[in-house]
Amino acid sequence: MGWLIIREYYNCKFPNILHASAVTFGNSIYYTYDENNVPENVRIHERKHVEQYKKDGVLGFLLKYSFYYLLGRCKGLNHWQSYYDIPYEIEAFEAERLVK
Repeated sequence: MGWLIIREYYNCKFPNILHASAVTFGNSIYYTYDENNVPENVRIHERKHVEQYKKDGVLGFLLKYSFYYLLGRCKGLNHWQSYYDIPYEIEAFEAERLVK
């Protein structure tokens, strides 16, 4: 990923609003962790989202992400089932597994 500048911010409150430990927006990743304590699987997951943003653009990513989340909810899935059913999340969790 040397072709892509990633900005990482630590000890952030922003992810807590979404009940998450990290959130990616564009090429910026916001962690609740301090710099030395970010679990490697979380770092890999969020960096995959940076790649997805680069591929689809900010608006494309956010629209597709929201669409699939809401589609899951309309199908009767709960929050977590809908989250895990989003194609971007499936791909990011797969990236975690490939590194283990």
